Amino acid sequence: MTTEQRQWSFPILDNVEIIECMRELGCPMTEEQLTKPSPDFIAKVYEELLGLFLGYSPDDAQQMQFSGVDCFEHPQLHDQSVGQLAFWRALTKLAEASGFSNFSVRDVMKPEYARVRRFLSAVINFAKFREEKVAAFEDMVEEAETLVEQKENAEAEHNDMARELKQLRRQRDEEKAQAEQLERQTAEQQDNLTRQKNRLQDLQRHTSALADLRDELSQNKVSFMR
Repeated sequence: MTTEQRQWSFPILDNVEIIECMRELGCPMTEEQLTKPSPDFIAKVYEELLGLFLGYSPDDAQQMQFSGVDCFEHPQLHDQSVGQLAFWRALTKLAEASGFSNFSVRDVMKPEYARVRRFLSAVINFAKFREEKVAAFEDMVEEAETLVEQKENAEAEHNDMARELKQLRRQRDEEKAQAEQLERQTAEQQDNLTRQKNRLQDLQRHTSALADLRDELSQNKVSFMR
């Protein structure tokens, strides 16, 4: 994308739209202040925009120190220059992010209505774009949190089902062991019954044989007595 394309990648707003949007951003201005901008007012508005979008603070910028500033004979004389440099860098960064890539010091030192209008249109368009992206990001975060919650619920449900299945398997194994034990006991009882039945049959045969022998002996005794 060329520099010229980036400059015109945003709509140029009319005065009413700019004033209303700036009011919503917390940077109120009148139409006269927009159409007849003064350096002091524009610098103040741009500082407020920098604070809004980049977290810029004039006090923090004033406290910045370059690593080589102590090399100067009177470093305190350069404190203001350091703050101004931080301001220009932050303002250039905001301008480029907004698509206004040919921003210069002159836009603050000698502001012109047409360029102020273009710059503010670019920043307002950037603000709307950022708001949309932030809203989309928040929706994505909310959706991600919902998915994480669903995943955690699914994992908890899976763990509950796994524990229940393990318990059922353990119960099944215990019931199987009990059934096998009952089968063994039943088989043992059946063996005992079979042995008792066979013993009873032996006793019956023996008793029958004794009865026959008794009858035979009784008959022989009668014959002998005659």
